[in-house]
Amino acid sequence: MSKLDDQKGTAANFVEQLAQSVQKSGEQFEGQQDWIASAIGRGAAELNTLAGSLRDKDLGELTREVQSFARRQPALFIGATLVAGFAVARLGKIVAGDVSREDLPTVPEVGHGRD
Repeated sequence: MSKLDDQKGTAANFVEQLAQSVQKSGEQFEGQQDWIASAIGRGAAELNTLAGSLRDKDLGELTREVQSFARRQPALFIGATLVAGFAVARLGKIVAGDVSREDLPTVPEVGHGRD
């Protein structure tokens, strides 16, 4: 259970950092296209709310929060999911960078109908 709490904290930190990045990206629209800046700001606020929920709520409540957030801000939810995917992929590359080719499992070649 404590491991799960650690993971919730890590996820909350990630969402909080994502919210800060979203907020900064929206600042470039201020004074030129305020409606876009406002929409991005609302999305960043939603992400901050989600980060707080991650820290404070149990798994059942969290699931409902994520579903609700996805319904309220589908584009932002998809964007956050993509960013999380890229972060995991990047982490995978870093971890894989420490592994030599000899350490990786091999897959035998399969003939394509040729004898």
